[in-house]
Amino acid sequence: MTPKENPGVATSGASNDLNGSDCNDSSKDMSLDAFESYELIEQDLKDSEWSIELLDVASEHQNRKSSFFAVLTRRVVRANASKAALVSESRAEIDTSKGAVHTGQSDSVHSGQNIIWECRMAGPDRPAIVQPRTSPGGDEIPASTEESVSFRDLPTMKAMGTGDKACVIGFDTEFTEKGEKRVIDSYQFCVVDPEDDSILIDVVILPLQGQRILLEDALSIVVKEAGLWRLVDGLADHRGVARRDFWVASEPKKSRDRLFKSKLRLVLAGHFLNADLTAFERPASQRNGGEKYHDVLRHVTSASGGLVSLQPMRIVHKSDYGRRWLPISLIVRDTMGQVADGHSRLEDLGHSCGVEKIELKESVIENMSRYRRLNLVDFLEYGVNDAHIVVEYLAILWGLHAVPPVTISGGGARALKDGVSRYLGIESGAEFRAKFQGLVVRSSVEDSDDGLSYYAARNLTPVDGDANAVHSAFKDAYHGGLNSCPRPGYFSDLTYDHDIQSAYPSAMASIFDVDYEAGVISSVIRERELTLDDFPLGCVTPLVAFVGWEFPQGVEPCLPVKVEQSIIYPRTSEGVGASQGEGMCDADFEGFSGAWCAGPELYLALKLGARVTCQMGYSLKVLTRNGEPSMSLRSALRQMVIDRSVAKKIFGKGSLEELTIKIATNAGYGKLAQDVAPRSGWNSFEENMESIGGSAVTSPYHAAMTTSLVRALLLAISNEIEILSVTTDGFITKESNIEALECFGIADVFRDSRGALTGDRTVWEIKHLQDDLLNFTTRANISLHMKVEDSEGQVIEKGGVCAKGGLKTPKR
Repeated sequence: MTPKENPGVATSGASNDLNGSDCNDSSKDMSLDAFESYELIEQDLKDSEWSIELLDVASEHQNRKSSFFAVLTRRVVRANASKAALVSESRAEIDTSKGAVHTGQSDSVHSGQNIIWECRMAGPDRPAIVQPRTSPGGDEIPASTEESVSFRDLPTMKAMGTGDKACVIGFDTEFTEKGEKRVIDSYQFCVVDPEDDSILIDVVILPLQGQRILLEDALSIVVKEAGLWRLVDGLADHRGVARRDFWVASEPKKSRDRLFKSKLRLVLAGHFLNADLTAFERPASQRNGGEKYHDVLRHVTSASGGLVSLQPMRIVHKSDYGRRWLPISLIVRDTMGQVADGHSRLEDLGHSCGVEKIELKESVIENMSRYRRLNLVDFLEYGVNDAHIVVEYLAILWGLHAVPPVTISGGGARALKDGVSRYLGIESGAEFRAKFQGLVVRSSVEDSDDGLSYYAARNLTPVDGDANAVHSAFKDAYHGGLNSCPRPGYFSDLTYDHDIQSAYPSAMASIFDVDYEAGVISSVIRERELTLDDFPLGCVTPLVAFVGWEFPQGVEPCLPVKVEQSIIYPRTSEGVGASQGEGMCDADFEGFSGAWCAGPELYLALKLGARVTCQMGYSLKVLTRNGEPSMSLRSALRQMVIDRSVAKKIFGKGSLEELTIKIATNAGYGKLAQDVAPRSGWNSFEENMESIGGSAVTSPYHAAMTTSLVRALLLAISNEIEILSVTTDGFITKESNIEALECFGIADVFRDSRGALTGDRTVWEIKHLQDDLLNFTTRANISLHMKVEDSEGQVIEKGGVCAKGGLKTPKR
C-alpha cells in the first residue's frame, strides 16, 4: 500500500530509492538494511487494512540525528459495537482542555458471569439496577440512589471517579531481550475515535534502525493520526500553536502558561508500565545531567505494582524547526492498580472487558523480533490487542474518555471521603480536613507542631494544640494486626479457621467522630489508675493514654508494646517504655515504664482484671448529630456495602463490578492509616526517598481505634477459648460454634456494626476446616485435606487451611 504523503517526511514507494528525489536529505542517514526493512513492511501489509508511512522524527528539528520509524495506522470497529449501540446514552462533545465534561459511552464489554453490554442495554434484555429504598440497617437512602442506574452510576463508583475527562490512550510495547540489551520491536497505541465512540484507532510505531523514540514524538504521532488536536480550541492542526502567538523571551514561565491554555489532556495507560514506559528514549538533557522536567520517568511513582503519575506532566512537542509547539498535559495510569488481588493478569482484564488476550507460545514471545519479521500481520494483531484491553477495561470501570483514579484503593478513599462529607454536611476540602481530620493547610508562619510526616508532607498542620497532642498520642498508639502462634504442633482433631466478617470495615463503622472544632480534649487524665467509669461508651470510648500495667495470672494480656516491627503483649509493663530506650541499660534512671494504648484494648484490660495506671491520657469529646453520637464512617461504608450488594446481585459473585467495590471498601482502613506509621517512597523527580504522606482521609485517631478494636476482639476471645494460631482478622481453634461468645461485650459492638451495614448481625464465619493441621509458626499452618460427612452421611472432601508464612518451595 502506498504510504501517505507527508511534507517534510521521507516517504517510500515503488519509485523511491535511497537517493531518490522524493526523499528529503535526512533519508541519506538511513541504512540500507533499514530501508529494505521498510519496503518489506510495505509488501507484507499491501493487502491489509493498515496504512503506512515512513517517518524521520528528526526531520523538523535542528541538531537531531535522523531517526526512522514506520508508522502504521488503522481504524477498527470496537468489539460488540452493534449491540453496544443499543445503550441509550447521549454523547456530548469532549473538550479535553476544560476538565470534566460529560460524555456518553457505547459499552462493549463483559465482566464476571454476565456480559456487561447485555446487562446495561436499554430494553427488555437489560435488568434495571434499582437501589433499595432502605439500607439493610433500616435507614433511608437518599432519593438519588433509588433510580435505575448503570454500574458507573452507583454512588460508590461515582464518588470513586475523578470526574475529569481526557483522551485515554492504551499503550503497550513489544521487545526482545538480546543478552543485557533490550531491543524495542514496536510501540503500539490505541484510542477511541473522539468523533465516533464505536471506532478504535490503532497506531503502531516500528523502529527501523534499532532506535528508541521520545515520548513526545510518539504522542505527537498519535495526536496527528487520531485527529485528537481537533478537541481543543486554539489548535489549528496537529502541530499545535505558533510560537510567535504566545512566546515572550523575557517571560518564559508566563509564556508556557499562555501556551497551556490550549493544552490537550491525555491519559497514557498500560498494564505493568514498569516494562513499557521505560522503552522510550530518555531526553538528551537528562542523559547529560541537565533539566529533568521532560523525562516521564521523573514524574511517575510506583503504586500497586505499576507506575503512575500523581500530578499531570507538561509535555511540549516542537515541530517546524521550533516554530510550532503542541502542549500536552499527560497523566499516566497503570491497570495493575485497577484490579483485584489475584486478577492482575492481562488475560483477566481481557476476559472482563470482552477482548480476549491473544496467546502465543513462550518460544515466540522470547524472540518478538523474529515474529515481527516473519509474521508481521499477526505480530501487529497481538500487540494492539493488549492496548485494546487496557482501553476497554478502563472504559467499563470509569466510562469512555474518563481520567481514572490513581488506583482503586485511592478511589475507595475518595468514596469514603464523599460519604463522610455527605453525612456531616461538609461542602469543601478545607472543611473536611478540619472537621474529620483536625487539620488545616499550613500557613506561611512557622507552626509549632511536631511535624508528623503524614501531614507535614502534605503541608498541613493540626487545627490547635488539642488536635496536635491527640494526633501525636494516637500515632504512637497505632499498631498493625495481631499475629501469633501460641500453640505450634500437629493436630489430628477437627479444627476450624474462623474469620471476623469484614473485620476492618466493621470496626471502622463502630468508631465515633470526635469534635475537633470545640477543642477535642474533653479531659486530661494524669497519674491515676483507670477504671471502667472512664469508658462511658464502652470499648469504643475515644480515649488514649500512656499507661503502665500488671495483669493477673491466668489471663492473656492485651496491652501492646512495639518492639521493632512487631508488637508483644507482656504481663507487666515493668521493663518496657521510656526508661528502657537505646543506651539506657547502664543509665541510673528510673522512668515510668509503659506504652501508649488506645481505648478498646484499655477497656479489655480492665475487664480482664488488670491494674492500669495512667501517666498521661486524653479523653475526647464526641461529635454529636441530631442528639446522637456521630458515626460518619458507618454511613459512608453502608453506602459502599449496599452498592457492592447491588453489583453482586446483578453481575454475579466474583464479578469485576463486585470485586471493584469490595477492594474500595476494604481499602478504606489502609487509607485512614496511610503514613501514620511513617513510610517512605522513592521520589523519582528528586531521586531520593521521602515520606509518602497521608491520604485524603488519613486520621491517626480513626486508624488506631479501628485496629485496636479488631485486636481487642481477637484478644478477648483468646481469653474465652483456646487459640492455636491467630492472624490479623481470624484464628484457628478446636471450637466450632463461637457466635454466642460475648467477648467481654466487644462482640456486641461488632454485631451492631454488622447489623447496620448488612442487616445480618453475624460476626464470625468459618473460612476453612481441617482434620490434619500442621501449625508451625506465625502465619504458617498447613492442612492437606479435610473429609467430613454431610447431613445424609455422604463423605465430602474439602481443602483445609494453607498459609505458607512466606516459605517458598525451591524451583528445579
